[in-house]
Amino acid sequence: MKPVSKYKPLFITLGVFAVLILLFALPGILNSKNSLVTGPWASADVGCVNEALTLAQHFHPNLKIVVDGKDEEVSANIGITPACAAEIHTHTLGPDDSPGTLHVETPFAGRTFRLKQFFAVWGETIEREGYSAAMTVDGKPNTELGELVLTDKQQIVLVYTKQ
Repeated sequence: MKPVSKYKPLFITLGVFAVLILLFALPGILNSKNSLVTGPWASADVGCVNEALTLAQHFHPNLKIVVDGKDEEVSANIGITPACAAEIHTHTLGPDDSPGTLHVETPFAGRTFRLKQFFAVWGETIEREGYSAAMTVDGKPNTELGELVLTDKQQIVLVYTKQ
């Protein structure tokens, strides 16, 4: 008589539960707000997200940049690393993206992000030497520049004019 075989279903069940707990809990622990933050956004209070995290917010403002009357491209894959994506990033253009679509994705409900944080992730600054900057948001003049709180479907246009 083998007493272990009597408990084999229990051990299997406990093992499965242990693996499931690790699969669901470990990514959240390892990827807490800034644990994997690297690159130019480390000081911008922007964390990393990956596919294992449950997102509490996911929305898309749009940023257009015009320099001396000419459109300037907002690059694809800003804030994307092999390990994760910054909470504010861009993707390679797909059917649901237009140039300048920002992806704001975070596991933290109610978290706010500002335009300056996207620029920090990008490794750029909003101010440009030798240029004056003007901004419109949803077609209305706005002077907040970097302090602008990002929201879903915002249409942000930054216009730089040589001084």
